[in-house]
Amino acid sequence: MDQCDGLSFVDSSSIEVCKRYRISMNKVFAGIAASSKTTKGWFYGLKLHLIINRAGGIVKASFSPGNKDDRKQLELIIKNLFGKVFGDRGYISQQLFLQLLEQGIFMVTRVKKNMKNLTTCLCWIKYYCLKKH
Repeated sequence: MDQCDGLSFVDSSSIEVCKRYRISMNKVFAGIAASSKTTKGWFYGLKLHLIINRAGGIVKASFSPGNKDDRKQLELIIKNLFGKVFGDRGYISQQLFLQLLEQGIFMVTRVKKNMKNLTTCLCWIKYYCLKKH
């Protein structure tokens, strides 16, 4: 595994372990894999979560059941990172954003439609930055 260099990228990918009509016959991943929906449709399997640095080296990697929330998995694998982490909307919530900011991690994603406006987010960023220094 490579070292964090202050600029990281996080994303997940679905890994289908069997077709949906064979779920009842699958014994190898029973209790580990789960059904979930992606933009491409439903799948039964796992998610691979990767955090890479600016050189493309893998900093952290983990597997989770297909139906596990990306934000919950991010909380587990983002320990000992610093700087900026870029990800998609599936990795952010206001609570997680502020929690990571307190740890010295600035999470960069597009703002979700259900989040408060960007001005509020920028005010929180200024507040926490001033509080730390």
